[in-house]
Amino acid sequence: MWTNALKQGNNDENQFNDQQQKRRRSTFADEDDLPLTNKINNDQTPTIRTLLHQIRTSNQLLYISPPMNDAREQLILELYEYEGIITNQKRIQHSRYQLGIESESEYKTTFKSLLNKLPMSSKSLEDAYEIIESLITSADDYVNTWLDFQSLWDLQPDQLYTRLGKDLTNWMACLNEMKDARKTFDTQETLKHFGPISIDYNKVQTKVTMKYDSWHKEILSKFGTMLSQDMHEFHAHVSKARTDLESQSLEASTTAEAVGVITYVQALKRKMKNWEKQVNIKNSFVETNFIRKCL
Repeated sequence: MWTNALKQGNNDENQFNDQQQKRRRSTFADEDDLPLTNKINNDQTPTIRTLLHQIRTSNQLLYISPPMNDAREQLILELYEYEGIITNQKRIQHSRYQLGIESESEYKTTFKSLLNKLPMSSKSLEDAYEIIESLITSADDYVNTWLDFQSLWDLQPDQLYTRLGKDLTNWMACLNEMKDARKTFDTQETLKHFGPISIDYNKVQTKVTMKYDSWHKEILSKFGTMLSQDMHEFHAHVSKARTDLESQSLEASTTAEAVGVITYVQALKRKMKNWEKQVNIKNSFVETNFIRKCL
């Protein structure tokens, strides 16, 4: 039952409104902030408190507060607390009516030893721990997606330009990746839920968006400049090759001149394959309206 409650967690993201977000300041949400469905358990479903983690920024450094390890600790404590409903019950002791008897350990006075007597076929505890780890892993991966945006502040333009080089396909891939990465923060939502774990990124969403847009415009401008320069150079090479070819005479007076013309034509044919590839790449920019889509 506890495992099912952990799986369900807080699946309705609309249960948290902006006013409630401002009131949360601790790992556990305040009792008044908990959704109504968590307070009323007509079906006796265990209540698992909401764990709120905020992605914040300080001195241009992104971090998660509190750390995700705290969520693991709190969920395990919640599991212990639920187990304690049974295991912490007191056994009936005949010694309580006798004087002078030494106190016995809690394993003899309570039912904690029952956990060691669970049948081997029962995997209730294993399932609970596996689900806890699965939720923590999913939440941690999502948090790391946000923390990866730290590179927006750490990366220098010269480092990026050196890595991309002069290959326009590398620049295209970079711009496409930036476009896809925008989906992470370009949303109206400010919370992401993983069972009872809620990740609040409201405090950094605007800052990341502004920094991202600044980088995007700079890279797109640089790409446009390189594309324009590359097209001018390409046109100059093709024009020169055409002029040189037209200046060649097919009526060669000597064998050497004839061989020279044939050699030049063969060299142009080899260059044609590379030129055709470049034309196709540049045409793809126009046909797919690439630059407009990147905006």
